[in-house]
Amino acid sequence: MSQTATRAGGGARRSGLLVAGALAAGVVLTGCGVPDGPDDVVVTPAPPSSDPTTQAPATQAPAAQDEARDPGETAPLTVRYSDGYKTVVTVDPGQLDELTAVTVDGGGAGAVDDAATALADAGTWSPYPETVDHAEVIAEAARRESDRLHGILTGASYGEDVGLRLVVEHHEHAHVAHFTGNDG
Repeated sequence: MSQTATRAGGGARRSGLLVAGALAAGVVLTGCGVPDGPDDVVVTPAPPSSDPTTQAPATQAPAAQDEARDPGETAPLTVRYSDGYKTVVTVDPGQLDELTAVTVDGGGAGAVDDAATALADAGTWSPYPETVDHAEVIAEAARRESDRLHGILTGASYGEDVGLRLVVEHHEHAHVAHFTGNDG
């Protein structure tokens, strides 16, 4: 075989590897959402290993409103989807009142501020198995997306049947959460 044929074969192999790499990257990125703006993407380190021997004990106490919670009681939120990479949670208007311990509907600006403050507190999210592993990330998202949350909660204070939709990405490359409105 000539040296020219060997080079051409090597080039085809490299091209094949490049195409395979590009396809793999496309598959990985397919599940990624598009951020609303440059400030919407905040990546924090992934949570520590799930090995109980390497984890430090939790130090944050649950919120006072949840201390008297009946162990058989369901969480005031609904998990719509969950896998090893993403969890989608919705909170309807009735669940929002229970989750935040604030009656938002008809409560005015004070109730909106109180509910937004409660959502930005990790203690609001930590008592529930569905959100305990992501409580700090969710609270950080509520603080970062405060304007969006105030808009959603203001609509709810005027009696609009709007709840919250929370998307938490949790995988080896990112641990981030985002809030949006959930009509209906």
